Formats: sequence, C-alpha cells, structure tokens
Amino acid sequence: MPPFSKEIRDEIKERDGEKCFGCDKPSDSVHHVCPESFGGVSNKENGLFCCRECHDVLDHLVIDMGVTPFGPLNELSDEFFRHGNPFKDIPEKDFWTLKR
Repeated sequence: MPPFSKEIRDEIKERDGEKCFGCDKPSDSVHHVCPESFGGVSNKENGLFCCRECHDVLDHLVIDMGVTPFGPLNELSDEFFRHGNPFKDIPEKDFWTLKR
C-alpha cells in the first residue's frame, strides 16, 4: 500500500490544521492510526498529522500495546483496514503477547 496521496494529505491537513495531534506543534508528517504493516489503509480516516516525537510514541503504543488514538486495535472499524479488522476477535489483554 503506498503512502498517503497528495490529495489525502491535503484533506488531512485541512482537517487537522497542520498541527500535531499529540502536542499541537506545527507538523508536516502524517501518521497511520493503524499501520500499513497491520493492514492499515492510506485514507483520511486512518491519518493524523504528528510531529516526529509524537509519531514515535504513537507507533510504540500501537505496535507494542495495540492501542491507537481512537481506541484498541480490536475496536477499530473495518474502514481502517484493507481487508476488514483482523484484530476484532483478539481480547485486548492478548495484544501484549502477539508476535509481530
């Protein structure tokens, strides 16, 4: 899956105002709420503007703990994923033990 297109980046920029989702600093980086490696898509709903520091924190939370800014991976709607949410049947307590 390619990164966010210019059109999608512009829509996210307009929605978020070019400010970091985490700290409100100016930002030009777009973060995947659900990572591409987990089947996440590059659409407006799955993107947030983030500074590098907050991007790293959000990556750690979702990859290591299964938590996104919109809730646990198993509670995200199918629109965040290419083929539906593969995590919806995994209890939140089991995210710590997933082999990624």
